[in-house]
Amino acid sequence: MAQRPRADPVPDTVAPVKRGRGGSEPGRRYDSAVMQTRRARILAEAQALLSEVGIEAFTINELSRRAEVAQRTLYRNLGSREDIIARAITTQHDGLLASIPPFKGRTLQDFIDRATVVGRFVLGLRSYATAMVTVYFSPTVDRRIFEELRAIALKGYGDIFEDAIAAGVFRDLSEGQRRLLRQRLPYGSYGLVSDWAAGRLSDDEYLARVPISFLLSTHPYLTDAARIEADAIIAAHAETLTDPPD
Repeated sequence: MAQRPRADPVPDTVAPVKRGRGGSEPGRRYDSAVMQTRRARILAEAQALLSEVGIEAFTINELSRRAEVAQRTLYRNLGSREDIIARAITTQHDGLLASIPPFKGRTLQDFIDRATVVGRFVLGLRSYATAMVTVYFSPTVDRRIFEELRAIALKGYGDIFEDAIAAGVFRDLSEGQRRLLRQRLPYGSYGLVSDWAAGRLSDDEYLARVPISFLLSTHPYLTDAARIEADAIIAAHAETLTDPPD
């Protein structure tokens, strides 16, 4: 049987790029249309490999074999194993998230509805969502991957802080309060997804809890008027919810 032709190798010499303030960028980058295409192909192979074997079993050696690119080229242009995993997860999530209409919340109900839209989006991604929550709650997860997963959990809400403050839903938040909310929202979201992915919640039960999870996570930061509205919603939903089985 004839072997599939080997793809042209990605050149080792590319232009340097400055490191961003928000994280560790690899020291070099793909900067031409051809390079961008090859980079996309490599990340697609990384996504496929992650779907098949998960993060723990993901190796650069196997990615190099599948993408038909030298390992040194992967490291030089895309960074470490953890950098590549984080980029692959983010790229895949951004592509999926593009199917959801842009969001700008003006009322508390807008944000609740958006949480439900994101929840319905998750329902179609059971294996992907399961992998994400497994890694997020793993005690050995690399910090870069953990931070990427936390950022992903917030992306569906757009610029939630500024929008919610402008709409009178959130109080003016200090930087410390924003930092805490960035922790609370993903933790609540992933915890709920974890119960659903493990079969402790049905699809309907999961969706019914999405608004409550959002309101409980944001409750300390709501304005007085929004908190009264949130309390009424939580009380109404509480009558219909049962605890998931152990």
